[in-house]
Order: sequence, then C-alpha cells, then structure tokens
Amino acid sequence: MSLVRSSVTVDFLVDRLASTTITEDSEPACETVYRAVLSDKPWDQIEFVGTTASRKKQYRLHARSTDRQSDVTIEEHLNLGFNKSAARNRPADPIDSPWISFSKSRGWAVFYTLKQDVVFNEKRVLVCLRVPKSQLQVYNGADRKAKAFASSAQECFGHVFVDVHEYSEIKIDQKVRDAFVQWVALRRDVAQYESGHAQHGGHRGRSRGRGGNGYAYRRQQPTYPYTNWTDYLDKMRLSV
Repeated sequence: MSLVRSSVTVDFLVDRLASTTITEDSEPACETVYRAVLSDKPWDQIEFVGTTASRKKQYRLHARSTDRQSDVTIEEHLNLGFNKSAARNRPADPIDSPWISFSKSRGWAVFYTLKQDVVFNEKRVLVCLRVPKSQLQVYNGADRKAKAFASSAQECFGHVFVDVHEYSEIKIDQKVRDAFVQWVALRRDVAQYESGHAQHGGHRGRSRGRGGNGYAYRRQQPTYPYTNWTDYLDKMRLSV
C-alpha cells in the first residue's frame, strides 16, 4: 500500500511557494519517530513536495488542520483527541487538530497500531519516519492525564506539518499480531471474571447492578495496559 499521494502532482508547498526544487541540500539533525497513519484519510498521507538539487526526494506529512492560527493546545490534543473542550466553551463536534502525534518508541507504536486494529477495528499503517528535530515539540504542561499518556507513549508532536526526509512502512510480525489477539482475549476474560466476582458479593465492580452482598457494583470493562502487554510479550519470548 502506497502512503504517498500520487494522483496529484504537487506544485506548491504549504506556504504556496511555486517550486518543486528544494535548494537546501544539507539534511538537518533528524529524529526517528513512528506514526500509525490512517491510510484512508486524505489528510494523513505522506506527500511528495519536491526534490533537492542532488535529486533526493522530499516529503511532508500534514496535520488534520493546517491553520497556523488555531488555538488548540497539545494538552487538548492529548486529552480530547478531535473533540472540542467544553471547558473552553467549544462545541462538542469534532475539530481539526493542528498537531501531529508521533512516538519515539517503536514498541509503543506497534502496541498502539495493534490496539486500534484489534480492539477498535480501526485499520492503520505503521510507518517509521526521519523528521527534523527542530520541528518536534514535547508536552511540558502540568495536566496529570496528559503527562502520563505522553510519557508512556514517548510522544512528541509536529505543528501543522513536518518535513519527512526518509520513511518506511513497518510490517508487524504475524506472531506478534497473533499474540496480541490472545492477550486481548485474556484481558477480556479477566474483566468478565472480576465482574462476576463483584456480582456475587466479592467486591465492588464497575457496572450497574447489585451483588449478593447488597452492594451496588459496576461491570468491569477490559483495560489494555501497555506494561501488561510488554510483560506478556516477554513471557511469549517475542519482541517487536
């Protein structure tokens, strides 16, 4: 599957400069990052923008929104995805985020790609990219939820677009994929057991109902902790 737009010849860059030849031929300091792209979304594609003087191809990856004036913050991007913040009096409809999420961890990127596929039935293509360090930002805010997620995913962010100097698609080993399916089934079994235990008076659970001890309980929803997955991988003697 090609991740590069090929149906339209790109004659203009984002800033509308009419040029397909990039005169700067020295590569800046780059970072290797990973992204699980939505291959069916036109805005989440790696786009050819021109060549250097030495005929090296150059690419870009854009955010869903290319509005440089957007006031959507990294914190909102992390916590709310594409939903606007009620706290900032935004409507509840989806927004176009000007931020692009990347992970510096190959392991996390594989985990996220598989989770979106197996748990949420959302097909993504995992790619490895080399992008300029100067175009990447990290989250330095105080929000505990956002900090925890960004730290776990080793996440960094591009604003509006990033230049892509190299990229390649990562094929996830079938043994790893099969192990993930098995692990998800185990996590669901755990949640079902805990819900049944709560219903029969063992302890409070996480879904509405009333157990044998008279206490209200809540049905336990399955969770998929990254550290639990990596432990399972180690147990199966697999690596990504």
